[in-house]
Amino acid sequence: MEIINVLLIEDNPGDVLLIKEMLLESKTKKKYKIEVTPSFYKGMSRLKKGGIDVVLLDLSLPDSFGFETFFKLHDSFQKIPIILFTGTPDDDLAENVMETGAQDYIVKGSITAELLEKSLIHAIERNKLVVKLKQTSQVLADTEAMFQAVFYNSAIGICVADIRGNIVNANPAILKMLGYSEEELLAKNLSDISIEEDKIANEKLFNELVYAKRDNYRMRRKYTCKDGSIIWCSVASSAIRDFHGKAQFVINMVENITHGSN
Repeated sequence: MEIINVLLIEDNPGDVLLIKEMLLESKTKKKYKIEVTPSFYKGMSRLKKGGIDVVLLDLSLPDSFGFETFFKLHDSFQKIPIILFTGTPDDDLAENVMETGAQDYIVKGSITAELLEKSLIHAIERNKLVVKLKQTSQVLADTEAMFQAVFYNSAIGICVADIRGNIVNANPAILKMLGYSEEELLAKNLSDISIEEDKIANEKLFNELVYAKRDNYRMRRKYTCKDGSIIWCSVASSAIRDFHGKAQFVINMVENITHGSN
């Protein structure tokens, strides 16, 4: 049987007894272990020890009242779901705190055992999702920062094109390699920097990559620089795909091998 540890921060003995009785009526396969603290700061002290799954917070406590009661608790324990428990219905208050992180808002006079249990369970599940999304966002942000560092500092040229071959991003290394400014290169298509005799073969490989007939390819090819000179390059190409496997972009890793070519 799953045990849910509930911290009830409430100074009214009658409300404490009501909550305990309601959770004893649980018809699910969950068991509720309820701890009670009669003041805000005692509740804060208990939360610091850990082991609490969800908080039921009265907004009218001897040492804290109203909005600040929730905000101070949420700021300190953002990973713990908080359900507001108040004797006065206030739509503006409910909307404000729900937008800033509360998982639910319950009015004491209208609460039922079924409503209370649903609120607790849903609060925990929603909060898990919120925490996971925040963690995922941080991972994505870290990954993006790492990609940007590699992209701009790499000695190897990196060129990103859309599925029509239009260049949408280029790092400093490939700009230096080809002699173009960023604005000039982003106005071109990959075919514009390929020599005429290679265009048909290049287009065939590019389309096979876009339409998932191959995962990647590596080859030697010639590129035309801004000054008209031609360089030999080793190019590794792969597609960036969405969740459905549809190609969104093609990334090309380009290394100048002119002096080592045959």
